[in-house]
Amino acid sequence: MKKTSETFIDKTVVFFLVHLVLGCFLVPIGIVGWQIYEYLRHDIWSSMSIVSALQWGGVKWASAPTDWVGLHRILEWMPLSLTFVVVGILILVAANTD
Repeated sequence: MKKTSETFIDKTVVFFLVHLVLGCFLVPIGIVGWQIYEYLRHDIWSSMSIVSALQWGGVKWASAPTDWVGLHRILEWMPLSLTFVVVGILILVAANTD
């Protein structure tokens, strides 16, 4: 009976990780697609950084940082779509290390 529950847990973890990694590679396509749509419709390229996502999520620090200003600058520089790809790769690397 114990093997069945371990197998179920293993399959559940693998299922979760596969979908998480898949999302990490599909979300950037959606982000870039939205940016292209906005550009074609309004002739404005909307740059999306991690700070943009934090601002959209209502994080006050992202709008007016008073501390960790260097971190804010780095996060503002990093494209949001690339961040998802990097996170997906890190998850794959972590999952493949035994």
